[in-house]
Amino acid sequence: MKHTNVSLAAHIASRGQFPWQVALIVENSWSCGGSLISSQWVLTAALCAGSSYEIVLGANRYDGSESGSLVVTSTTTILHPDYDGNLNNDIALIQLPSAISFTDYIKPIRLRYVASDLAGEVARVSGWGKTSEDSSGISPTLQYVDLTVITNTECADVFGSFITPSKLCTATTGGQSTCSGDGGGPLVYKESDGVYTQVGIVSFTATAGCEQGYPAGFTRVNCYLRWIDDITGIILPPCT
Repeated sequence: MKHTNVSLAAHIASRGQFPWQVALIVENSWSCGGSLISSQWVLTAALCAGSSYEIVLGANRYDGSESGSLVVTSTTTILHPDYDGNLNNDIALIQLPSAISFTDYIKPIRLRYVASDLAGEVARVSGWGKTSEDSSGISPTLQYVDLTVITNTECADVFGSFITPSKLCTATTGGQSTCSGDGGGPLVYKESDGVYTQVGIVSFTATAGCEQGYPAGFTRVNCYLRWIDDITGIILPPCT
């Protein structure tokens, strides 16, 4: 497996479509995605962690040049205590230096327990990752794709015992997948009330590449809600 930095065969997002999406420029040298989960916390992958971040919020353009976007810096990261450096417990929190105000373009994604493994359901992933493996760099504009969640058993048929209950996988048929530049970004699912809930964090793809039809891998957020609550103090709504 390799960590994925979105997306192949993607759609261009409209402004404000993903107000929780953030871009992370890590140590002024490499890129990841993340999601705003409160006025002062960003959720991302542990493999995106660095000593400093430039965090772009409320933007469709990666450079944050649009009116209404916000760029802040942070040096505060909290890794999951059981992160092993090899994609297990691949989750981290970044604390913003001060609380930000929400706008039409900057809003948090909902976190709550989803009482299903979501197999067979369609979820949506967004990011600025490469649009092909041959691309020279990441996309300048925010992209998204809809992916079908598969069972962990199906995913383990490809990746073996590495697939644990704390991971979630999607099919990548039709050339649609996460790719380099998407790591740490949110996978969201529209529940029956019409509201999106974050269910995954972009984590890994097959070493063979993101255009080969192998499943895309995510950290399953359900498994880490207690940890997120303990660190951030966010009161998570129940699943109704």
